[in-house]
Amino acid sequence: MYTETLASKMEMSPHVFYILLDDLGWNDGSFHGSSQIPTPNLDALAADGIILNNFYVQPVCSASRGGLLTGLYPIPTGEATRRLR
Repeated sequence: MYTETLASKMEMSPHVFYILLDDLGWNDGSFHGSSQIPTPNLDALAADGIILNNFYVQPVCSASRGGLLTGLYPIPTGEATRRLR
């Protein structure tokens, strides 16, 4: 008889932790060498994780967030060209 528990499924699944930061410049975190703003928790995550260095973002946060949440490119979400009122 074959039985499978939820715990055994959870052990095999990867742990994904995604951080989306708004208005963070390249050299704003100490994991990139900044001494102005200490970011010890981000440093620890960066040391054990992956840093994506060659990627582009939208000039407004709502377009990036809309693309992440829908899985679409930002233009079809309508957020890339929406004006603030």
